[in-house]
This record gives sequence, C-alpha cells and structure tokens, in this order.
Amino acid sequence: MNRCLFSDHDEGRPKKWAPLATREYEIPSLSESNTLLLYLGKVDEAAELIDEALRIDKLNGFSLEALHGVYRGYYLGLKGKVGEAVDSLAQAKDKAISANDAYSFLSAENAYTFGLVKQGRVDEAIVELSLLRDGDVQRFARGSKEQACLKSTLELPLFHLLLLEGLSNVLEAANQKEKEVGIWKEAYLYSRTYNILPGEAEAAQKVADLSNQLKRSDDALEYYQIAVELFRKLGNEAVLTQVEVQLSLLLLQQSRGKETLPLGREVAAYSEKHGLRNLEFTAYVVLAEVYQPDGDLEHARDALEKARALVRPGPFDSEIDNHLVLEAYIRLSDVYRGLRIPIKELIATENAFLVARHLDDQKEKDRILRYLDQRLGELKARENAVDAEKNGQLAESLTYSVILLARDGAPSKPEHDRANWNRVMTIPARMVQVPGGAKSLAEVLESAGPLLGAEKIAILNSLSHYYISSNTDPSLAEKYALQATAMAKSLGLDSAPFRVVAACDLAVAYTREFRMALVKPAIGECVALADATNDKSTIVIAQASNVQVQLQVGDFAAARKSIDRLIALVPENPELHIELAVTLAGSGLYEEAASQLDAAVARLPNSPRARAFS
Repeated sequence: MNRCLFSDHDEGRPKKWAPLATREYEIPSLSESNTLLLYLGKVDEAAELIDEALRIDKLNGFSLEALHGVYRGYYLGLKGKVGEAVDSLAQAKDKAISANDAYSFLSAENAYTFGLVKQGRVDEAIVELSLLRDGDVQRFARGSKEQACLKSTLELPLFHLLLLEGLSNVLEAANQKEKEVGIWKEAYLYSRTYNILPGEAEAAQKVADLSNQLKRSDDALEYYQIAVELFRKLGNEAVLTQVEVQLSLLLLQQSRGKETLPLGREVAAYSEKHGLRNLEFTAYVVLAEVYQPDGDLEHARDALEKARALVRPGPFDSEIDNHLVLEAYIRLSDVYRGLRIPIKELIATENAFLVARHLDDQKEKDRILRYLDQRLGELKARENAVDAEKNGQLAESLTYSVILLARDGAPSKPEHDRANWNRVMTIPARMVQVPGGAKSLAEVLESAGPLLGAEKIAILNSLSHYYISSNTDPSLAEKYALQATAMAKSLGLDSAPFRVVAACDLAVAYTREFRMALVKPAIGECVALADATNDKSTIVIAQASNVQVQLQVGDFAAARKSIDRLIALVPENPELHIELAVTLAGSGLYEEAASQLDAAVARLPNSPRARAFS
C-alpha cells in the first residue's frame, strides 16, 4: 500500500477519490454524527463529540487525530474563534504529515490558509499555497522521505485540483479576483488535460462568473458556453440551469437576445418541473425582454403573465427580487398598451405602483402615478365605469371601479365621492345572479383582487353565497368563504358584520361535503355572529343557513325552531317561504314544504289568494 496516500486506519480498504466538482470525497471519517452536526450548524454538540474523539485518539495513538484536529478547527472557526481555529489547524497539519495522511493535510492546509486571510495575513496564505502548488514542500515536511511522499501525492491530479481550489478560496476571501480567475483557468486546463470532466465544468463556470464580474464579456461568454456543454454532458441539470440563466442575461446585454430564446425556454421548463419559482420567474422575464423589443407582443404577454402568476402573495413577493417584479409589471403594462387592452394595462400599472410602494421607491412611485393619471384620463376610465354599468356590462364597470378606488382610496368623509365604492360593494351580488356572472366575477377577482382592501370581502362573499345558493360546487363555496374570513382577520376586521356571511356559507359547505366534525362549530359561529349584529337581514341569512344545516344533519327540531324564527322575522316575504319550501322538499319534508309554498303564494302581490284578502 502507498503510505503517502492512506493513513493507518485505511489499511486493507481501497479509497475512492471523487471528482472535485461533486464534493463527495470519501474521507477518513470523523463519526458520521459529528460531521452531520457541523453541517446542520449544531456546532456546540459537534464540538463535544470532536473533543471526545481527540481524547480517544491521543490515548490510543489512533491516526484519526489529524482529521479530528481539522474538524476541531472547523467548529472553532464557525464559533468565530479564528485564532484558536488557526492553531488547531496548524497542529492538524503536523499530525497529518507524521501520519502520511494526505487528505487530512490538504483539508487542514486549505482551512488554515483561509483562517490566515481572516486574520489579515493574506500574503502569507497565498505564499503557502503557491509553494505547494509549485511542488516546494520543504517548508511543510521535515524529513526527505516525508517531503518526497508529500510531493508525489500533490502531483496526483485530484489532490492537485483540491489544492488549486483551496488557493482560489483564499483569493476569493481576499477579494483578489484577477489572481482568482487565473487559478480557475489553470484548474480548467489541468482538468481538461487529465480528462476530469466535473472539475473542468466547475472551473469553466467559475472563470465565466469572475470574467463577468470583471466586465470581460468575451471571456465570460466563451466560458459560459463551455460550461453549458460540460454540465449537459454530466447531466447536472441544476447547475446547467444556473449557468444558462447567466449566459442568457449576458447575451441580452450584448444585444444578442435571439440566442437566449432556446436557453430561456429550457430554463423555464426545468424550473417549472422542479418547483424553482424564483428561477422560473427570472426565465420568463428574460424571455419577455427578447420578445418585446422585437414587437412580438403576444409571446411577451404570455411570458410576463406566466411570471406574474408566480408572484406571491401578490402583487409583490416574499422571495423573488421585487425590483424584478416591478420591472415585470411595467413591461406588462407596456405590452397591454401595445395590444390595446386598456383595463389590463391599468391593472398592471396599479400593481407596479404597489410594488414600488413596497420597495419605498419614491421616485418610481411618483413616475408611475403620473403615468397612471395620464392614462386614466386618456382612456376615460371614470366615464367608462358609469356607462358600463348602465349598459349592463357589470364586469367592466366593476373592474374600472376597482382601479379607480385603488387610485383614489376609499371614501372616508361624507363629502367624498362614493360612486366607485358603491359599485364595488354592490355589483358583485348582482353579477352572480346572471348566467356566467360568477365566472366573470372570479376573473375580476383574479386580475384586480390585489388592488382591493376590505372591499374584496364583498366579492368573496358574493362568490361563496352563489355556490351555496346554486348548490353546484360546495368546495368553491368553502374556498371563497375561507378567503373572506382570512381577509377580514388580516385587516383586523374581526367584528361580526365582516365575517357572518362567510361563516354561514362555510357551515353549509361543510355540511354538503359531509365534513360533519366541522359543521357544528361553523354553524354555531354563523348564528352567534349574526345575533351579535342585531341586524334583522343578517339574522335572517344565518337562520336560513341553520335550517339547511340542521335538516341535513337530521336535527328537525332545531330546524323547526329556525323556521319559526325566520317566519317571525319576515312573515310577509314570499321569496323566503319559497326558499324554505325548496329546502324542506329537498329533505323529504313534503307536507311542510307544501305549507311554505302555500304561504308564499298567498303573499305574492297578484295571487288570487292575495286579492281575496285585499
């Protein structure tokens, strides 16, 4: 066995040295638990185990002492004890040389020189690693046999690459990019010479990134293209995607946008497949940057709408760079203007303003507001909101009203114009009463919902109540009722008037979904909230919901009480009696249903029975 490569604890077991780029070296092991604790950031727990391992090593003369010293240096560095870390790593280097443990020596040396940089001893660190790179080992090994052993080991390709990587890390920490890019070029050529494909790919990527930072666009493009091909050969899709994004952005800067299209599509597809939302968003914006200047507005629209759909919670995002989100909305506004879709143009502009406000970018806020006011005037938005309602175009009127309300703010004084507010509060309930109205209302909610405050609850309540009344899809009723409840709570509107409709619809939805464990608390909240309002119409809604729920669960006595209360509240309301008749018939209570139907007929203004009593 070559004693220059392996320490005593490896005797009888061949060692596999994985390629540089994979970071999967099989190393003389600290215990797996120690290593895992360090990776997880549980430094104190790892420290105790490492110190115990070192005591055992010293007592038994085990050759693991060098490696455990390396790990002790790691955890001291993580704790911010740089001086102690450097001392521990220096001792680990000596132990590794004595034990002919090449891997532990290089691990200690790379970490040691990094520590020197942290202490401000940059030149000393660079000199040490440069000597080793050049094969000058006299400073590190005392005896001629140890020197020859260390030198021959460092000439092995993978050990040499590990050393070059350590030198690049030191140069990076010292912010010496010019020298760092030179080392990575050396690593690239070295990997290519010895046909180490992962090392070649990583080095090409590093050279490209550094060249890009140094504004050497030609070098960056050359090495990004090399890296793309190498990572594609390796089948490393994750890193390939990252490199393709950087290459795409650089090609855009060089006015070579069309070359980015296949890259952008590939990145978008990969990101969508793997749930990489941030990367997918960036890919769509990059694609739009290519399509839009060339006048391909439909493809630009498609890319930007896909990007917008990824923004959460909307219109700004908790994870994606909101400066990029702002750019996407501004571009989308321009695209809609070019396509002559004024309502969507205004919504995109409003969203851009909200993002700028979130970023606290006063200059951008002022610019967007000036543009918005100009476009509201040019498009006659205020007149359109009124005319569309008169002509029965409720979705258009509602959308314009939402846009104007977002611009003007909710009326807070009697003298303020309440027209837009009133339309936003009343049109949703009217929309769901016409064929296709619920679908149109949901589309308005999806596109303009982020512009709304408390008024959004009116839209959500109308949708949830539609799906309850039509008895078509209780899951959608549940969805909108839960959203209305969450909206009220997020705005601090926990009082009964803002929550009662959602609570009642939710109770009925749970009943129809046979989620009986949730029914009782939901209907209890519905009735209690309604009673707290002291509003007769609201109490009627709750009691009508209670009738449906109690009949469904088979509690006819409770249902009877609610029916009696309803009739006492609004005895002359024929629509109520009809609704009760339908509900009772649906539960098989045909006599009671017939009675309610008779009561409804008697209360119709033009019925014979009504005329007989007039």
